[in-house]
Amino acid sequence: MSYPVLGILGGGQLGSMMASSANKLNIKTIIYSNDKNAPAKNFSKEFIFGSYNDEEKIRYFCDCVDLVTFEFENIPYNTLNQINNLKPVIPKPNINKIVQDRILEKNFVNKLNINTTQYAPINKIDDLLINKDLIPGILKTTKFGYDGKGQFKIDSIQEIKNLEIDFKNKYVLEKLIRIKKEISVILTRFGSESYEIYEPIENVHEDQILKLSKIPSQINKDIIEKSKKWAILIADELGFIGTMCVE
Repeated sequence: MSYPVLGILGGGQLGSMMASSANKLNIKTIIYSNDKNAPAKNFSKEFIFGSYNDEEKIRYFCDCVDLVTFEFENIPYNTLNQINNLKPVIPKPNINKIVQDRILEKNFVNKLNINTTQYAPINKIDDLLINKDLIPGILKTTKFGYDGKGQFKIDSIQEIKNLEIDFKNKYVLEKLIRIKKEISVILTRFGSESYEIYEPIENVHEDQILKLSKIPSQINKDIIEKSKKWAILIADELGFIGTMCVE
């Protein structure tokens, strides 16, 4: 039996786990990463180092694989779209366009009647003053940024004048809320009404960085069922194929 060659964009811990799991199924993987020391190179059959905007290397990568996936949302949409014209990309590139942008992502889930904290797009300092009702809040870049990077906590209007912000980037201001717990639901969707969904995971952070996750989460049954229902709804509306995590 012959197996397809799977191309994986991104060489971090998620790419490593995908490649490792593929090995158990005798599926050859080729990792493409912009980090020459990416850990996933130790688990894949082949590793290609290059910029995600290097069209020549991307084309070579596509010539080597049968289909392509990506380990996380920070792969440029234009790159995924370019690849999709050459080889199938799963999940679809337009899904990544939504989930890599905090405003598009929030707009999407709110349209599904899944409420988020209040938020507003911020493109200049005056936008912060106009949206003063969202302060105390957290100003975040709309793209990239994790583990507290690209984020500014604003406790009062008076703090705005002291912020050193590069408005070449786009931002979103999120009203600060006090949460009791953060949970994650991991779901693998194979197609319409075909999926595996796992029990919610409880996450514990320190200084905006994940310290540990624990299962089972200590939450009530209503929240367990609601979180699973929302995860399925999001995956179905996106037409998602693959494994995703909803926090």
